[in-house]
Amino acid sequence: MKRIILDTNTLLIPSQCRVDIFSELERVCLFPFEVFTISQAIKELGIILGSGKGKDHRAAALAIAMVKRSNIGIADSPPSLDADKALLAVGKEKDTIIATQDQELKRMLKKQGTPVITLRSKKYFILLNAPW
Repeated sequence: MKRIILDTNTLLIPSQCRVDIFSELERVCLFPFEVFTISQAIKELGIILGSGKGKDHRAAALAIAMVKRSNIGIADSPPSLDADKALLAVGKEKDTIIATQDQELKRMLKKQGTPVITLRSKKYFILLNAPW
């Protein structure tokens, strides 16, 4: 079974782009998978929730509620690293896919051979770098 790790910006997609990330994951991933995030992403959402106003605040609140309601797991990640470095570390593990919108992170994940899920045209997910 593959693990899909959601970055902070992916958790914000339902509110910002009106895309159901779970149905998109089902559409793109024609294999068994489990959905996770990392503790650093939850912390980033908390920071946005605490300091954001308007759309950002609502998007972060929805993302936090979605994580709780959908029983998204929290993947083990090195707590001393920031979110991007933690995702790079977790991405090295076998059968792990990272879902992110961050261009620099996607470039680094591609360089290390980690599959990536990303949003195209603010409408649908695509899977990149998948060796299977």
